[in-house]
Amino acid sequence: MGLVQNFWGVFFLFAPAIYLGINEDWKVGGLAFCATLFLSWVLGLLFLRLAVDKASLEILTLWGWVKPLFIAFAVIQFFSS
Repeated sequence: MGLVQNFWGVFFLFAPAIYLGINEDWKVGGLAFCATLFLSWVLGLLFLRLAVDKASLEILTLWGWVKPLFIAFAVIQFFSS
């Protein structure tokens, strides 16, 4: 992963939790952060177990760009009131 992709992943790791912590409550932000870490771990593990032998480098790179967006969207949708 390059510098831009690392920044992209870290931004979408912290941004939903900060947004929800400011707009909802700090407890919601903390739960959103924990949920983001858990979803990232689970989706990454599942994808690597299922696709690492079959997927090309381009697919793995695309997954590295799309996964943070998907997780951020899911966390914001779940924790927003």
